[in-house]
Amino acid sequence: MKNNKITNNFLKKVVGPDNSDNAKKILRKLESGVASEEELCKKVNQKDITEETINKLLNKLREVSITECEEKEDPETKTEILWKFDEETMNQQIEEFSPQNEIINNPITTDFLEEKVDSNDLEYIKYIIIALIDGIETDEAIHDQTDIKLNTVRKLLYKLHDASIANYKRNKDPETQWFTYTWRFEKEEYIEKITEFYTERLNERESILEDLENNLYFICCMEPEHFKGDYTESSEYEFYCPVCDYELEPYDAEAEKTSLQKEINKDKRNFKKFEASIKE
Repeated sequence: MKNNKITNNFLKKVVGPDNSDNAKKILRKLESGVASEEELCKKVNQKDITEETINKLLNKLREVSITECEEKEDPETKTEILWKFDEETMNQQIEEFSPQNEIINNPITTDFLEEKVDSNDLEYIKYIIIALIDGIETDEAIHDQTDIKLNTVRKLLYKLHDASIANYKRNKDPETQWFTYTWRFEKEEYIEKITEFYTERLNERESILEDLENNLYFICCMEPEHFKGDYTESSEYEFYCPVCDYELEPYDAEAEKTSLQKEINKDKRNFKKFEASIKE
């Protein structure tokens, strides 16, 4: 089994963001051959992975045909459930998952989502989006699929709603009189907002780069953080720092320009990947 980012992200989709590490441990042990749950518990040998957790993850993986099980009957012993790993199926599914991975894990989409949620919720909101893309419509079904706490699912669905990239319909059950909510991912709105985010940041960085290339800046010779200004602004202070009164000196902008150009080039490459993924 390949140990790379896309494999990790795929497993987060299948078993939930908090369970992917344990799923990898289980699959690595199954790579060596068929095993029972009891054998897996001994092989994994991790206090935080209980037999119940192993069973739950094996079944989640079985739902997408990554693991298979069969009964082994022995007259002298109890019936055992034996598990095996279908790596070929997993690799095929990882390849199919690649466009979805770009939709949520492209560096530009990550930066966009970071503005919408706390850092602790960033991984969760990504896989809630994937669940919505896969057609899972209710908060409870998303909770069952991702193993994210139900309250967190609800909170983040409303975050997506506030950002206009998810909508819901409310229906009243005639028997219980309770309201149920079905959710839908607004893909076109999401693409539009990612594009706006990328374009705005690109324009801002290109504007700063152009300004650095066409203007001379000065900084405080003692503490650069005290002051940085162009020729006109610096001349207003007679080329003395307004904070500490030391002389101003020309600012060497080469390192900043190089860094900005790298960020611009990286964003352009990443956005091309994002555009390619949404066309698939």
